[in-house]
Amino acid sequence: LINSLGRVDGSNPSVTVIEVEQGKRYRFGLLSASCHPSFTFSIDGYDNVTIIEVHGQNTEPLLGIDEIPIYTAQRYSFVERLQLIGNYWIRALPEQLNPSTYNTSTAILRYVGAPAEDPQDDLYTTAPEVKNPLLEQNLLPELDADCDKCNLTLDFAFNGQDFTVNVTLYVNPPVPVLLQILNGLYTPQQLMGHDSVLTLPCNKMIQITMPGQVVGGPHPIHLHGVCTISRCWDHRRCYHPLHRALLTLRYSSRH
Repeated sequence: LINSLGRVDGSNPSVTVIEVEQGKRYRFGLLSASCHPSFTFSIDGYDNVTIIEVHGQNTEPLLGIDEIPIYTAQRYSFVERLQLIGNYWIRALPEQLNPSTYNTSTAILRYVGAPAEDPQDDLYTTAPEVKNPLLEQNLLPELDADCDKCNLTLDFAFNGQDFTVNVTLYVNPPVPVLLQILNGLYTPQQLMGHDSVLTLPCNKMIQITMPGQVVGGPHPIHLHGVCTISRCWDHRRCYHPLHRALLTLRYSSRH
């Protein structure tokens, strides 16, 4: 669904309509609030959008994007100067597409003065050719950030039955850890064990390395309450880091 509306099983109810005026420049906010791993977002006829923000962090303008892959809980802002008056399909196609769910991920970009009807392009056969999709490694922050010598590795693995982090299997305690900590009787390490609790210094920049090659990916990675700085991608761009709250750990990538 896009903004809570969509079509199911070939039905033809209303879909979300975003109304705009010709000659104006608009900033669009894109958020994946779905539990589905990923979608590819695009607007028919718009092959030159500019991404300007990721997770509340300004980025250097990334020009000429015609498709945005977006994962669970990720957020982007992009700007576009609008074109000819008409109706245009907005598409957010899920990663695992099947005909029964195709129409649920569409909306309409409608100009003031355009007829209240579906776009003339057929939804199934006229999807635009993708030439310049967003690649996360090309996103750069507006400002540089320094990193102190605080290094941490999160090594994800699958042993055939369970996923582990640094060879440690997380075991959920019978009573929530935070609730027990608030009682003041135990430290997190006493409740969970040292291998499941990573202690960090205050007011420091922490460099975290997360090797890829984990089955079942890509995996969205989020640290609650933390604005992550993506410094490296596959050993490239280990400079000019990007601030964001959620990273995508692919099978062959390394952050």
